Amino acid sequence: MLDMKGDPSEMMSDWLPDTPTQAAPLGFFAYASAPPSIPETIKAAIQGINRSQVASIRSWEDLEIGGKIIIGDICAAIDRADFFCADVTTINPNVMFELGYAIAQNKRIWLIRDESYADSRKEFEQLKVLTTVAYSPYENSEEIIKAFFAHKPHTATDETVFSRSIEPLLAPAAPDARTLVYLKSRFDSEASVRITRVLQDTTLPLTIDDPRETSVRPLTWYGQKLYEGMAFVAHFLSAAREGHRLHNARYALVSGLARGFRLKALLLTEQDDLLAPVDYRDAIRVYATPSEAARLITEWVEPITAQHTPKSISPKAYVDVVRLATELKGFHLQLGEYVAENEASRLNEYFVETTAYTDVLNGTHTVFVGRKGTGKTANLLRAADAIGGDVQNLVVLIKPPGYEIEGLARLFASYKQQDQKGYVIESLWKYMLYSEVAHALARQVEDVALWQLAEKDAQELVALLEEPNSPFSGDFTVRLERAVSALANLKPTFEPVEVFRRGISEALHSGALGRLRERLTEILARKHQVLLLVDNLDKPWTKSADLEQLADFLLGLLGAANRVAEEFRQKSRQKRTVRFNSAVFLRSDIFNRVASVAREPDKLSFTRLRWDDPELLLRVVEERYVASHGTASDPAEMWHRYFGTQVRGLPMRDYLVSRILPRPRDIVFFVKAALSFAVNRKHDRVEERDILDGERQYSQYALDSILVENGISIPELESVLLEFVGSPAIITEAVSRRIVSRAGISTEKVDSVIAHLVNLTFLGLEVTKNKFVYSDEPKEVKKNRVLAEHFRRESFIAEQRYEINPPFRSYLEIREV
Repeated sequence: MLDMKGDPSEMMSDWLPDTPTQAAPLGFFAYASAPPSIPETIKAAIQGINRSQVASIRSWEDLEIGGKIIIGDICAAIDRADFFCADVTTINPNVMFELGYAIAQNKRIWLIRDESYADSRKEFEQLKVLTTVAYSPYENSEEIIKAFFAHKPHTATDETVFSRSIEPLLAPAAPDARTLVYLKSRFDSEASVRITRVLQDTTLPLTIDDPRETSVRPLTWYGQKLYEGMAFVAHFLSAAREGHRLHNARYALVSGLARGFRLKALLLTEQDDLLAPVDYRDAIRVYATPSEAARLITEWVEPITAQHTPKSISPKAYVDVVRLATELKGFHLQLGEYVAENEASRLNEYFVETTAYTDVLNGTHTVFVGRKGTGKTANLLRAADAIGGDVQNLVVLIKPPGYEIEGLARLFASYKQQDQKGYVIESLWKYMLYSEVAHALARQVEDVALWQLAEKDAQELVALLEEPNSPFSGDFTVRLERAVSALANLKPTFEPVEVFRRGISEALHSGALGRLRERLTEILARKHQVLLLVDNLDKPWTKSADLEQLADFLLGLLGAANRVAEEFRQKSRQKRTVRFNSAVFLRSDIFNRVASVAREPDKLSFTRLRWDDPELLLRVVEERYVASHGTASDPAEMWHRYFGTQVRGLPMRDYLVSRILPRPRDIVFFVKAALSFAVNRKHDRVEERDILDGERQYSQYALDSILVENGISIPELESVLLEFVGSPAIITEAVSRRIVSRAGISTEKVDSVIAHLVNLTFLGLEVTKNKFVYSDEPKEVKKNRVLAEHFRRESFIAEQRYEINPPFRSYLEIREV
């Protein structure tokens, strides 16, 4: 370590040239204006470095003229700089934006943090997108100067984040493969729903980053998607909304990347956020109402849509594109996305069919249950494509907006009598399902060439739905809002049941609904198959929601879906029946809650999406390889060609499946992470070191995924999980109690928290000597608890032992046994 006492320029004289031989490299320093100690400390450090004459650093304050700074001046200064420095102590959105821009402009990056700000450190760690970018800690200006000359960011300016982490993963993108990258709001507000609807109604291919799906997107993912993108939209949060600091900091960083890549961009935020960051205030658009947000996005996206000609890219064309890159890089690109929504156009090329998929097509069950990443959406998309590809079939896809369901839950809370509430819920769902089937059928009729020549009853159906005063006109949200408004005007009553039901029937136009059903039955009887698919039901499952009412509402959906199917199957006037099947997709923890309020939960027929077979799980990767290399290719060649043989003494294939949660999304994430490290290091195959580094990145993702599934069960869950850092893989019950208690959990709640960690499969139960089992299915968990207790008693073991599930160990630095 250098002795940094005294004047900085004197301290550096021993190793600096007497006279600079060439112009000093230019640097730009970004930092927040608050707290006041940070800018004063950094300015002192800049002065010390500049006096050395080895570099010339300017800050944003040097650009201030008349009290105004605009993003154009900031970006121009970064363009002129040879290297970029930033203080990321407070994850300030301005600094994040400038950092993203500098990364995209291929500048050498040097970050510093004052670690004495404990709360800020936690925020930085939660930001996650920057966890792979190193920083130098400091507490005063002398330590900044010392770190600067230790790391020498002014030299070797070609060693950039872009060249090391992003560029190696890029390949020339085919014009048809370019997408609009859309960063959704953290909340399904009315504005968010309308913005999303406008984008989805265009012909533009979308890559959607939904923070409610995953908050662990690596910097390389954003860099690759934006570099190959056609446009960019980010929806920021108002400062009045929960979690706005982390959300806006992440989106500011990505927005900077988008500007650096010269993408056409739109940044949206609510009007009450009056203190929009100065740097990109000229680039952001402010809305006051949801309708204004919809107008802004519509006006912005229309010219982009007009210039875009949608074309499908064939597998061969895709392979031709990626072959322009190195083989390993090409393989990384061919794997595609781990989120099914972003792979819809290619899903049919490598979809792995399971019994669950067959059940969807055949209507064996109505409910399909699985954890996040087990393939619920993939099954839905594939089934919709397989059935909907034939005009003789009809697919009805329903994805209710989450915010509306929350509002309905509050409405139903006013019904104290369970029978009344159950009737209202089922009646509302039947109204929505029948009217949605009608709209799907009308759209199909209108899409068919010369639809005016269709049967008279089909023409009448289209005309009915287009009538302004029709109880069935408008899109899903409009009809739902109208129905909710009508129900809200009806007060719960203690009058006779028939009087109450008559009021509900009138509010939901049951008479007209019956006539609509008869008309639909006649038309649909001519179809080969009708498939109703319902998804997106986890969106309202937030900590502000009334879970009891939500559970009742979703239970009503399951009953209504079955009832509608039964009514459609009644014979039409032509003595034909409608082959009508429905599939409702639910996250495991939500289904468990719904089952808990059912009167007869054992009668709920469902299929659980499971991937217990390691070979089936590996096929998810292998099928993507075959899809890109031709059906004659051999998956065994993939493992031999692109992967090493062993990791920690295990065959590499076995190691991969042993360290993940058994879900398709996880195996793809892990393999892509390992490939990224291999490509960045210019390896010709994935080596053990690449797998281990990829595992740490995946492990962080796995931990984040159970935080999402936790819902609102334990608000302090993240703090609880972080208390396990550094612990051994196998722990006793006493140790687990101490760890949980350290997170501030009260004594009376410790046992329930440990039980919840078992339900989330973070902890496994020892059922025989050194054999630990994991399950998220309630019945199986109960069985495992009994087995564990029997083993403990029969073995005369004093206390239960738990094992930390391997997927979470790398990030938490768990000590292996």
